Amino acid sequence: MNYVHSLVLASLLLTLLGVSAAAETPPAPKIPDASRCQVPGRTPEELEALRRFVAERGPASRTRPAPTAVPQGSPAEPATRAAITNVVDTFFACNAAGRMERAYLLVSDANLVRFIDDPDEAVAYVAGLAEATPAPDAPGERAIYAGPWDVQMLPDGRVAAAVWIDSEDEHPARGVTTIWLFAFENSGWRLDDTISEIFVELTPTPKQKRKQRPAGYERVNVADIVGWPEVAPLGTPAP
Repeated sequence: MNYVHSLVLASLLLTLLGVSAAAETPPAPKIPDASRCQVPGRTPEELEALRRFVAERGPASRTRPAPTAVPQGSPAEPATRAAITNVVDTFFACNAAGRMERAYLLVSDANLVRFIDDPDEAVAYVAGLAEATPAPDAPGERAIYAGPWDVQMLPDGRVAAAVWIDSEDEHPARGVTTIWLFAFENSGWRLDDTISEIFVELTPTPKQKRKQRPAGYERVNVADIVGWPEVAPLGTPAP
């Protein structure tokens, strides 16, 4: 499927499914600045709160319901948008600096220990993230990224934002677009979850209605809803 055909098909699909398009044009890609990787480890008080959280939560859920819609809210105020932008920039800075463990410290506690049931194991894991040895990428090997855009304050108090990175997935456009969800925790915003695709329920055909059969679901890539930055198609060199 070529690039233009993909855009036409995506537009038709969104019209049929009633999925709203992005309200903001994606920004141009940029190169991460490794020097911006400045992320403190958890304090003793935060680690103790993490221990209590895991103990009180009980066994972690191994499955989550598939998302059926892109989160919708109201445009975030400038201060919140700036704070979210700083988290995204710092995350990719740590990636470029070879300090992904530091990048993980930008993740919410609930997300970090989603599959850890033992409180002591959870504390040891999170505390150890600040001790890992960095292995930086060469400047020419740093993956470009774009975002955030469509930064929205959600009804549950979290923030949603679109982020793009020059990586690969099944979508024909270059790069991967994802919705990042942020939760306010310990005086700052932390990455709480990500969404790369949604599953939209299709309208049953008359025949399916007569036989009381469900119509099923259509998988929709987030990129087809919020867009992606203007960058050369897959297979061409990055700028």
